[in-house]
Amino acid sequence: MVTSNNKKIGIFGLGKTGIGCLKALLNTNAQVTAWDNNKQRFLDLKTNISSDKKIYFSDVIDPIDVKKLDFVIVSPGIPYKYPNPHKIFTICQKHNVPIVTDIDLLFKACPKANYIGITGTNGKSTTTSLINHILQSNNYKSALGGNIGIPVLNLPNFNNSNEHYILELSSYQLDLMLNYKFNIAALLSITPDHLDRYASFEDYKNAKLRIFNNQNHNDFAIISLNNHINEGIYNQLIIKNTQTIIPTSSQQLLKKGISVIKDKIYDNYFENQAFNLDLPSSLIGPHNAENIAMAYTIAKIINLNSKQIIKNLNTYIGLPHRMELFLKTEKLSFVNDSKATNIASTKEALRSFKNIHWIAGGVFKEKNLDELNNHITEVRHCYLIGQDYKRFISLLEKNNIPYSICNNIENSIQEIKNSVKSGTVLLSPCCASFDQWENFEERGNAFKNLILENYS
Repeated sequence: MVTSNNKKIGIFGLGKTGIGCLKALLNTNAQVTAWDNNKQRFLDLKTNISSDKKIYFSDVIDPIDVKKLDFVIVSPGIPYKYPNPHKIFTICQKHNVPIVTDIDLLFKACPKANYIGITGTNGKSTTTSLINHILQSNNYKSALGGNIGIPVLNLPNFNNSNEHYILELSSYQLDLMLNYKFNIAALLSITPDHLDRYASFEDYKNAKLRIFNNQNHNDFAIISLNNHINEGIYNQLIIKNTQTIIPTSSQQLLKKGISVIKDKIYDNYFENQAFNLDLPSSLIGPHNAENIAMAYTIAKIINLNSKQIIKNLNTYIGLPHRMELFLKTEKLSFVNDSKATNIASTKEALRSFKNIHWIAGGVFKEKNLDELNNHITEVRHCYLIGQDYKRFISLLEKNNIPYSICNNIENSIQEIKNSVKSGTVLLSPCCASFDQWENFEERGNAFKNLILENYS
């Protein structure tokens, strides 16, 4: 997919994105310098790459080496501005070396494809995979990638407007992207998140708004109106009048838009009629109504039949680690919601189940937990894990909820096994996983494996 024309390219960060870029460049004539602070990571990579490839690995950034490069691909997890920009940005800026993302390179390599971008705080992955499911169920060529965990340079090569890239986009990715234009840009609800990486909520919001950059009158912007923040963004875009703007909601019946309320889609934009929904367990819950409204709207823009879209919703299986009910015994249910790394996500989980035994904690990214005060009435006991477990104690004591300091998932499960006879065992950490795990997937899989070992 990527053409390099003897370019000298730097890759900083060898996580999923960096490795995806490296693999894409292996079969080109590029000369690649790759850095990662984790020396073992690049040593492992080095042993698996043929010695005839022009790949150089290091854990030390030499400004002289950077100066010689044509451009540097920086992984989105690298701090860009706040609290302190990583030195790779400072060095590149000093020597006028462009910084690009893998997504920029995808747009350059496949300019004729149809690009669908999805961002927001929560629900991005479900919406992205749901759209892909609907399109592929109707024999469209589509591929999903980006923040959902699939490096975009490893996707198939699409070259016409009937082939669709569906990209989940984080604020970190949008911060760095330059050369892009989404034919369809979708914005789910924005709520406070990642405030450890942004000086203010306004900065975080502005990063999300970059998804609409470079659009013109042929393009579509879809905005969920589920909160006042998104409503303000919608009004700003209406004033600019650049692209076609379609509102969605799962909280109000829109006169001119798409609403999903109480198991009905109200299509007051394309069809002017309502459709009944009979949804699978993977799409039940108020949080999924917002995702369904967004996916339905995108599918309608691509000219799919409404009844066919609804039929496809019924066959959607769902993603792991998102309110994933993976085991039921006679009196116990076990739910893996490891993807819930912020208050907004955990709030939805706590609203969706009864008689909850809640496992929470990790790296807390927000200011306080006050927003959960009215949503923990079903919590019978909380099992605290991770480095920031103390942040939960005042919330629990204020609401007279008993808790145990377990430190890790293994200890929490052991205590649950010894004392809990009925109810829902819910891992919804409300925190990032990086204190004890590589990512939320690893945390969720560990939880599932431990439960299955102890209960099946």
